Amino acid sequence: MPDRAIIFDFDGVIVDSEATWFQAWHEAFSSHGHELKPEAYAACIGTIGLEPVDELRALTGLDLSTELLAIDERAWGLTLEQPMLPGIAGLLEEIDEARLPRAIASSSDRKWVEGLLEHLGIAQGWAHVACADGDRVRAKPDPALYLEALDAIGIPTRNVLALEDSPNGILAARAAGLFCVAVPCSMTVSLDLSQADTELPSLAGISLEGLLGLFK
Repeated sequence: MPDRAIIFDFDGVIVDSEATWFQAWHEAFSSHGHELKPEAYAACIGTIGLEPVDELRALTGLDLSTELLAIDERAWGLTLEQPMLPGIAGLLEEIDEARLPRAIASSSDRKWVEGLLEHLGIAQGWAHVACADGDRVRAKPDPALYLEALDAIGIPTRNVLALEDSPNGILAARAAGLFCVAVPCSMTVSLDLSQADTELPSLAGISLEGLLGLFK
């Protein structure tokens, strides 16, 4: 029986979709004569509730409902052009060879996560995929998604490592009692990720043994 497991955040850890979402929203702001600054967008990474559309509505006084689908489609198209982030493919192979459970805990919608997993060719092998699906209460920094994944994989919390790229995600993982490794993406590299147990600049070049060796 396996004695370790890894729970992955999705956006910004497996694929750099945080950058593509920012680009899609930045273009939408620009089309209305406004600028979405990276630092303003960064506050919404990993959670639900601090949405760019709310800021743009306040700036323009428009409903923008008809634009949301176009923005979603733009972000999807841009993300389809993105490869997996460095180190992910090799790490997944090692996890499967070691027969350790792996799961996903994401504040995104299931359709988004599972669609991209399929596109990237890594849809199989996940013990559980926990998604917020628009539920602001379950979204990070609340630990609900991690607790759901923990319950599904059945490994003691003290033996499970979480991979996160944002402050909201780190807070959720730590609140669930997990050892958390921060791996920033292009949109979060300048954020304060000090609440994580440790931080890596990338997953490139680190083996499963090395990753699990980070446990205190």
